[in-house]
Amino acid sequence: MDQPTMEAPDVDVFFLPYMVPGHYRPMVGIAKLFATRGARASVVAAATDPAALRPLLDWTDLSGRSVQFILLPSSSSSMADLGAVLREPLRRLLREQPPVCLVFDAFFPWAIDVAEEVGVPTFTFHGSSCFTSCCYKMLGLHPPPPQADPVVVPGLPHRVELLRTQLADSTVPFIAAIFSKITESKSRSDGMLVNSFYELEAEYFDTTPQVQGKKSVWPIGPLSLLSDVAATAARDAGEDAGGSLRWLDGKKPGSVVYICFGSMAQLSGAQLGEIGAALETMECPFIWVLKSPPEGGLLEKVTAGGKESRGILITGWAPQNLILGHAAVGAFMTHCGWNSCLEAVAAGVPMVTWPLMAEQFFNEKLVTQVLGAGVGVGSRVWTMNEEERDLIGREDIRRAIARVIDGGEEAAALRRRAAELASSARKAVAEGGSSYENVGCLIDQLRRGEWCKLAAAAGP
Repeated sequence: MDQPTMEAPDVDVFFLPYMVPGHYRPMVGIAKLFATRGARASVVAAATDPAALRPLLDWTDLSGRSVQFILLPSSSSSMADLGAVLREPLRRLLREQPPVCLVFDAFFPWAIDVAEEVGVPTFTFHGSSCFTSCCYKMLGLHPPPPQADPVVVPGLPHRVELLRTQLADSTVPFIAAIFSKITESKSRSDGMLVNSFYELEAEYFDTTPQVQGKKSVWPIGPLSLLSDVAATAARDAGEDAGGSLRWLDGKKPGSVVYICFGSMAQLSGAQLGEIGAALETMECPFIWVLKSPPEGGLLEKVTAGGKESRGILITGWAPQNLILGHAAVGAFMTHCGWNSCLEAVAAGVPMVTWPLMAEQFFNEKLVTQVLGAGVGVGSRVWTMNEEERDLIGREDIRRAIARVIDGGEEAAALRRRAAELASSARKAVAEGGSSYENVGCLIDQLRRGEWCKLAAAAGP
């Protein structure tokens, strides 16, 4: 289909990301993807805090692709205030430099009001799985009765069952308001871009136009497999945080557990202690990423022996894509943020799932019940407060890890399934693959001012 061209691009696409790493990194990745396929991609952001923008600017500049940044004047650095502050600057920008479309993060639902005022088509970037979007929509259309527990999500290709405590409390006003605005903006937009691939969620991509009322839904990932993103990851790993990659070189294939709960989640000291105790009793080596230095001697307990020890702890950033892609890694204990789940799928690593909040419990169901690519530790409570979470005991943690990595029949089946999914992911982004074709088809339709059906769905 379309190949990158040296001619001047004739399709202007604006991207409006939500400025937290799990949202802006994939959005900028999509902008770079569009640029490599012949579009003129511009990322629109608030010029409030240069320090906050620097990771985004650095991450893009090193790609070698042409992605323009347009900084909107803003008097506030609060994410809660940005909607009110950025409306007029965005309206002025769209009128003075009208793009062929605006891709906005679902957490900026106000953007569709501005775009509709000036007649600019819009696409929503949800930042999660198509499966999750379907779950939210069906629960919104058919709210479960108050006494229902567990809750079965209606109208889906698979039976999806969650405890009521695993669902965000829609009776809390601010949560209900957020979900309502996001759902409305997605239904009003002209389509949705998804960091996923058709083969991973085929039944849900086929279902989404009916569920969401959309004309077009476009799986264009996994973004972590795109060559320019991979090159950036390799550059980022130059410092090799904690010596993790060198350390992995000395471990047996499939023997290491990688543990990371993302950039936002925080676990209590008691919970960290239970994880540490579980690791102490196991023979498998591990890499454990923490947001901040641990307390109470945890570091000494689990990493005695220095470089050649059974495990290492990394505080802060870690080269996750490269760690997951290393042959020594055999399991990924994850909070089930969608970026992390998809990176594990792309790398062919089975997961130990530990959802905490946001849409993570839905992602866990996709991984464990639909895809068969992981097992859960038994997390039961949706909450943003670390002290309100149920304490997962060391034996439950040890048992879940062992199911994935102990070499038994279940572990072997999980590895085979993970390898199958990784192969499908690589094919999707390769020339002629479903995601590759979707990007070309979408840009072609934008160029002509038309829309086309999901390319992958038209296949054999």
